[in-house]
Amino acid sequence: MNRFSLSVLFLCLFPVLVSAQVKEVPRTTFAAPWEFMGPTNVQGRVLSIAINPHNSSTIYAGSAGGGLWRSRTAGLGGDWQRINTGFPIASISAIAIDSTDSNTIYIGTGEVYRYHAAFGPSLDRTTQGSYGYGILKTTNGGATWTQLLPWSPSDQRGVEVIRLNPFNPKTILAGTTEGLYRSTDGGGSWTRPLDALMVQDIVFDHNDTTLVMATCGNFQSTGWGGYLSLDGGAGWFRMDNFPTFRGKARLESFAADPNVVFATVGSDTGMRGTIWKTTDFGATWDTLLSGRTYEAGWYGHFVVVHPEDAQSLILGSSLMYATSNGGATLLDASGSGVRNHNYVHDPADPNKVYVVGDNGVFVTNDFGYGYTNISTGMVTAQLQNGFSNSATSPNLALGQMVGTPGVTFTGSTTWTIGNGDEAGWTAISQVNDSLLYRNLSYGTFVVRSTDRGTSYNTFNFGGGGGGGVFTFYPSSWSSPMLASPSNPNILYVGHDRVSKSVDSSSSWTQTSGALDGNFAISMAMSAKSPDTVFVGMAPVNVPAHIFRTTNGGTSWQNVTGTLPNKFPLDLAVDPSNAVNVYAAFGGYGTGHLYKSTNTGSTWSDVSASLPDAPISAVVVDPLSSAMVYAGGDAGVYVSTDAGATWSAFNEALPEGCMVSEFTISPSNRKLRLATHGSGMFQHDLFSPTATTVDVALSGNWNLISLPLNPINTTPAAHFPTLLAGTLYSYDGQYLAATSLVPGKAYWAKFPVGTTTQQVSGPALSVVDVTLKKGWNLVGSIDHDVAAPSGGIIASSWYEFTPTGYAVAATLKPGHGYWLKASDAGSITIGTH
Repeated sequence: MNRFSLSVLFLCLFPVLVSAQVKEVPRTTFAAPWEFMGPTNVQGRVLSIAINPHNSSTIYAGSAGGGLWRSRTAGLGGDWQRINTGFPIASISAIAIDSTDSNTIYIGTGEVYRYHAAFGPSLDRTTQGSYGYGILKTTNGGATWTQLLPWSPSDQRGVEVIRLNPFNPKTILAGTTEGLYRSTDGGGSWTRPLDALMVQDIVFDHNDTTLVMATCGNFQSTGWGGYLSLDGGAGWFRMDNFPTFRGKARLESFAADPNVVFATVGSDTGMRGTIWKTTDFGATWDTLLSGRTYEAGWYGHFVVVHPEDAQSLILGSSLMYATSNGGATLLDASGSGVRNHNYVHDPADPNKVYVVGDNGVFVTNDFGYGYTNISTGMVTAQLQNGFSNSATSPNLALGQMVGTPGVTFTGSTTWTIGNGDEAGWTAISQVNDSLLYRNLSYGTFVVRSTDRGTSYNTFNFGGGGGGGVFTFYPSSWSSPMLASPSNPNILYVGHDRVSKSVDSSSSWTQTSGALDGNFAISMAMSAKSPDTVFVGMAPVNVPAHIFRTTNGGTSWQNVTGTLPNKFPLDLAVDPSNAVNVYAAFGGYGTGHLYKSTNTGSTWSDVSASLPDAPISAVVVDPLSSAMVYAGGDAGVYVSTDAGATWSAFNEALPEGCMVSEFTISPSNRKLRLATHGSGMFQHDLFSPTATTVDVALSGNWNLISLPLNPINTTPAAHFPTLLAGTLYSYDGQYLAATSLVPGKAYWAKFPVGTTTQQVSGPALSVVDVTLKKGWNLVGSIDHDVAAPSGGIIASSWYEFTPTGYAVAATLKPGHGYWLKASDAGSITIGTH
């Protein structure tokens, strides 16, 4: 292509600048994207599922922490794709599809089991979850979404169930933590005719939709019980004959006779539940099965009735069970998931039912006797706090995740499963990575491997291993555990007190009695001395506290000071200087990140520029006290000045990404991010060492790029004379840009007389660039480099000069270039 034809290309495309729809810019001011680590072979908790009523191959699944997913092959093709909503939503608790227009879909957000008590998984499973953004609606199959109930997480609300009237889908009933909402205009306006809290389920009489039944309550919240409406949900009264329960109750209507309704009832908040049945739409109820063992009456259970045979039932609870004789006998299903939450009938096949639970999506084709996992392709792993990395190998790391008995990263996105639990912290010796530890849920045991995870032995806090005296202390669900980086034989575990081992977990002593009557949920230790330890106690029985020992647990001091009475979700001690300590807090309405510069004696709030959202993780770069990373429900942030200011750090992370944990992999200088619903990511640690590059420019239009790798990618920070509103990227059309990404190039206009701009930041000696098929605008690095050729590169490199386009044999720092690719793929500028 000659200079003239490229000039024509530019002139033909440039008018689009005026009318092009501006896309949302990346939600970050950090240059490079995060790298996904997995796992792809194990899924996290899924809460909701729905089928396109006109095409049963299209199914939607709502996860507890990884957003909304869709498969167009009924899950069998491994083609699950996440559907972005434009809202930072993690949990999708309900999905309803309009039976007359399958492009119209409603989703309910949030995961709440106890009213105003969703604190994440750190304290107890009863408080796991997150708050939502109300109800969202799409009318174009998920391409765009609008918010119907204008809630935000700070309102501490969630949606439990959404039902559309079968005869008039514009009439919507939504069960929420705040009561039952009703709309008759497709969500345009709402009333709340039933204010009983924690509405768990709703069924219409599908022959007469003026009759509606609902169940309300969990943990016997205000207004708990069963309710009936005789006017399509406009008015409600309580069914005095509905069974008493302390957990929650779920409903299922029999398709062949809507007067027949089944209910699973969490009799208590422990393990007991009952199945009830009415044949007159709630006038009378009879016990069908009693004393069933549910995973927990407050958590996940349901009953499914065959559309043509009321004697054929599926019971979902901790596992799946089936009966063909109305419950006289129950058979365990094979291949089913664990702790199941929801289901949907396939409208095209009465024997096919989809079930979702703590480890993904399953389908049965014989109404409950055998199941197939169809979750392949979903990335919804819910990793816990307490992730750990080898000091010498980038391909060994340990974690725990919801619904799975321990996970191990070995270098690929397919992880190893087993030898652990779904909660509790892990540790790897920083001296010898053959020595591994896992703490099991509720701090019951520590398991230890001395052969890099091939086998584990179990030890307990009564001082004996494998058959010793078993001593259990009140603990949080995911009890913290640390192994000293300087002496991996020394471990601490937090219960209502702190246990310590000096012989690699073979025996334990208690360094204290109960510290304050609360349970430990966070812990941090000096990298250089195992004697300095901090522990954070959740506000369960008394206000929250932070305790410190500087003598290995001989004594503990309360160093809470002015810290807020919120959940202390994470603590971090500066590895370079242990006087610097950070404390991260959940909740809303107060600061969420605090810093001490005197080992916890006093604290200051360093969260002024962070969002009002829980911060669940904080870590300090071992090589630079100035570099601090913090994250939580509102994403990831980085500070280059020890917490004084913060910048967003979310490039390529999923929307609504919830942070569980930050760790640092020393062997490859990577920051690793464990998320609660989107798996694991890693990123090069930022190097604060800066260099300077002079970029030659001319007045008027230039093709520019960012030749360095700074945190702040605001254009004005590096090209201060850039004329406002004249920065454009290219992605098949020109798009207004507000940030600069290394490897990409931009059109930019400068005042007449401009000659150079001096750009400062960390070195960028090599960059990998993703190309689309066709023409691309490609950037440069921090030094002159020969223009790459071959592979998918299908043209010369073209630069834009004051006299027009010219072939470029050398790529110059800060300049941009046109390049044509024969196919989509990536190229490297510079040498790795």
